Amino acid sequence: MEGENIIFGWSGTYINAVLDVAPSFPETTFVTVAGPGLKLPPNVWSITMEWEDTFFMAGALAGLMTKTNKIGHIGGIPIPIYVACAKAFEAGGKYVNPQIEFYDAFVGDFNDLVGGKKSAQAQIENGADIIVCTQDLGVQGVIAA
Repeated sequence: MEGENIIFGWSGTYINAVLDVAPSFPETTFVTVAGPGLKLPPNVWSITMEWEDTFFMAGALAGLMTKTNKIGHIGGIPIPIYVACAKAFEAGGKYVNPQIEFYDAFVGDFNDLVGGKKSAQAQIENGADIIVCTQDLGVQGVIAA
């Protein structure tokens, strides 16, 4: 990192590494994706992905479309932005349909196809007919279910 003025950690998965390294390099600016509420060192800038409004609207649509009143979310790692997205999806569903029952699961890895599929199967077996996913490659497991 010698001679670098700015380092981008373009993913929410880099936040812990950035927080570990940044204090040792006070003359370097770090930019990373981080959710709200984190206390960041002065040389760390946060990019927030404010997807909550979109997930709220998707939840409202799910609340109007569901035939079972059961909807779900499957995520990879429960970093703040994805937790906020899941809560917004649930809130949107319940806003238009107070009968909504919401299932939420984080499988611990954005690329876990097996975990995504098993979680989706469990939610489907419990009656969920609409599931939103915040995994990367793991979405293929959710689709397979």
